[in-house]
Amino acid sequence: MLKWLRSWCVLACVGGLVGCDQVSKGMAADHLAHAAPAKLYDSWLELRYTENRDMAFNALRFIPDALRERLLLVGGALALGGLVLLMLRRKPPFETVAVAVISAGAAGNYWDRVAHGYVIDFVHVARWPVFNLADVYITLGGLALLLGHRHVSWLRRSRVT
Repeated sequence: MLKWLRSWCVLACVGGLVGCDQVSKGMAADHLAHAAPAKLYDSWLELRYTENRDMAFNALRFIPDALRERLLLVGGALALGGLVLLMLRRKPPFETVAVAVISAGAAGNYWDRVAHGYVIDFVHVARWPVFNLADVYITLGGLALLLGHRHVSWLRRSRVT
């Protein structure tokens, strides 16, 4: 029973994060799509609406558009399914949270691809591609996994000596 409740709580949190991502993208589409970029902090940070029909850093730009779209939809569905399975497996809490945050980011961007055929990006930091809240989730979850594993392996070594 406790595992079932834990799984539903994690999925509810993921749903909440996806909801925040989708609301922010909806607001960006409503207020930024036909407007000039809104400068927030000098020339360092601005809100700028873009439609990303590729993946991070335009890594698939060499693949024809029709094939790229199918590849992103199928690959995204497989990745999201794998993340959900990984998230629901029994593991340390920090890993569960990190994978849940990554899953929320992946789900938010996948939702855009299915609904629009592209991902809505709107945050622009100087000298960096435009991104969205889901991208932040993926990055923070990945960093948490990386740092969490380093921390756990450091603790294991310190106990042995």
